[in-house]
Formats: sequence, structure tokens, C-alpha cells
Amino acid sequence: GSLYQYFPNKRALAAAVIREMMAGFVRSFGEALASRKRNGLADTVDALIDVALVRHPHAPGKHRMLVELAPRLGLAGLSAAASREAADLIGIALL
Repeated sequence: GSLYQYFPNKRALAAAVIREMMAGFVRSFGEALASRKRNGLADTVDALIDVALVRHPHAPGKHRMLVELAPRLGLAGLSAAASREAADLIGIALL
């Protein structure tokens, strides 16, 4: 089957990929924080590095694609929302 039976056009497909990549990052970040002992800032930073560099070693081109494409697809706020969710997770881990 064709992807277009699920997505009406390229824009819709790209938007779905961007949403999933952002959600995957937040999900992985939350899982990394939850799976560690919470001994303060050092463990929280270790979890962040684990997600950013180990679990999600995306090519710089993918990050650039997210940053450049998201606003053109009406998803400019998605990156900010993912950042807020990650910041909230950090705040909870530091309590």
C-alpha cells in the first residue's frame, strides 16, 4: 500500500514525522529520567546526555529538517512544547 492512503499529501506525511520525532524525544527523555536514581542535578544531566547523544544520535540534518520544516507546516510551537515538557520532567526529577 501507499503512504498516501494514510496521508493525503507530502505536507501531512512530513507533519506526522515531525510530531512523532518530537514525541519520541520527550518519551525517551522521560523514560531515561524515570529509570535512574534521582540524586539531583548530576543524574538529571546524565539522563539528558543519554537521550541526546546515546539514544537519539540523529544526524544534524534531521535536526535542521525539524527546525526548518516545522514552521512551514504550521508546527512552530511543537519544538517549544517539547522543550517545555522536557523542562517539566527535569523539574520533577530535581524535586
